[in-house]
Amino acid sequence: MRLIVSLLLFSPAAFAVDPARMISQYGHSVWTVQEGFLPGAPMDITQTADGYIWVGTRGGLVRFDGVRFTPFVPPPGQKLSSNRILSVGAGSDGSLWIGTRVGLHRYKDGRLTDFPDAPGWIVHIIERDGRTWFTRSNLKDDKGPLCEVQGDKALCHGINDGVPIANARQLAKDAQGHFWTVSDDTLMRW
Repeated sequence: MRLIVSLLLFSPAAFAVDPARMISQYGHSVWTVQEGFLPGAPMDITQTADGYIWVGTRGGLVRFDGVRFTPFVPPPGQKLSSNRILSVGAGSDGSLWIGTRVGLHRYKDGRLTDFPDAPGWIVHIIERDGRTWFTRSNLKDDKGPLCEVQGDKALCHGINDGVPIANARQLAKDAQGHFWTVSDDTLMRW
């Protein structure tokens, strides 16, 4: 099987796309794992406020500037908890949130911050009302699968908070501010 990543750069903040044009009128490129552009199968993608595209892969994190892919190198003395990147999210403050198979990290202003109080597979990351939320699965604790960042800590919500599932996957928010997530056999609104 040939794995292909196709990117069309689109950023409303950068005004890169003319809404009067059809998608077929824009050029696009294709980059494959087999050609060595990515260190592993892509798992998630986001665009930060500075315009960079970040791709989380099974073999690490890469940044795309529109021309080339550059592997993420943590600042000296810092490291990611795992090179298997499951999710990435862009913060409105310009930060990049990185979810691995071991935990959550935030990269901002050249500094990597670890959130060790929320271990597990960080499956999805979103921002709501200026706050970062994420889902976890493959948990080794009873803190719950739906978590939010509060300062330099992560607060997870479980059964006692009305989250009746053990693992959470994708996370979406609706117009009323509710969170929606899925587990292996459940659709949940919180």
